[in-house]
Amino acid sequence: MATTTVPLRPREVMDKRGKAHTEYNRNYAREKRYEDWLRVNVGQTICQWKNGPHICGGLLTKKRGHLRCVWCMLKHAGLCRDCLAPVDGGPNALRCADCTRLARNAANDRYKRRNLDEILEAHRERNARWKRQGDPRYTAKLEYKRLWRDANPDKVRAYKTKDSKSQRAKDYQAARRERDGEKLAMRERLKKRGKLRPRKCLGKCGTIMIGRAKKCRACKLGKWLNAVETLGRRVQPKSRYREPRFALDWHGWG
Repeated sequence: MATTTVPLRPREVMDKRGKAHTEYNRNYAREKRYEDWLRVNVGQTICQWKNGPHICGGLLTKKRGHLRCVWCMLKHAGLCRDCLAPVDGGPNALRCADCTRLARNAANDRYKRRNLDEILEAHRERNARWKRQGDPRYTAKLEYKRLWRDANPDKVRAYKTKDSKSQRAKDYQAARRERDGEKLAMRERLKKRGKLRPRKCLGKCGTIMIGRAKKCRACKLGKWLNAVETLGRRVQPKSRYREPRFALDWHGWG
C-alpha cells in the first residue's frame, strides 16, 4: 500500500528552516567560545577565562586528550562550585545563595586582615568626628558597649585578668602608685585607726560594702538582667547557614 506525504505549508517550511538555522548558530557560537577558551588557556595550569573583572582560577586538567576546567563546566551546568547545588542568579552566577554569602564573608575577612591599620584609623576618625558633632550614633555605640559589658561579666573579667599581666598594665599601676602614693598611704593610716569612712554600694542602694567589691550582688544581678533583656530586644540572632561541602579554594576532584 502506497503512502502519501502531505506537503508542508509555507509557514511550516519557514519554521523548520528557522529552527535549523537557530541550532546551527548555537553550535557555531559554542565552538567559537571553546576556541577562544583554548586560546587563553594554552600552556596554563590555572584557568584564565574571564568571569567579569576576574579570572576563573579553576585547575586545568586533561581527559581523553581534551583540556577542561571543572569550575567552567559547573558554571555552564548552572551548579555551585562549592556544594554542587543550583546557582542563585543568572547564567554568570558561580555559587548558590548560602555559598555566595560565605565567600563574601571570607573576602571581607581577607580585606580586613590586609588593611587592618587603615580600617582602625578610619574608625578612630569617624568616632572622633561623631563625638565632636554630638552625633547620636556615637552615644548609641557607647551605650551598646556598656550593655555588652554588663551582660558578659565573665568575658570582661577574663580580659582584665589577661590584660593585667601585660607590661602596659604593670607600667600603669606603677605610675598610679607613684602619683597617688600619698593618698593611698593616708587611706591605710585611717584604716588602721578605724576612722575610714565606710563605702556604699555604687548601685545607690545604700548597702555598706566590705572588701574590694564596688556593688552588692543584688545590684549586679539587676544590672545583668536589664542588659540581657535590652540586648535581646535590640540584637536579632544571626541565621546559621550550612557550610560548603568543599573548601573555597577547591580546584576540582582529586
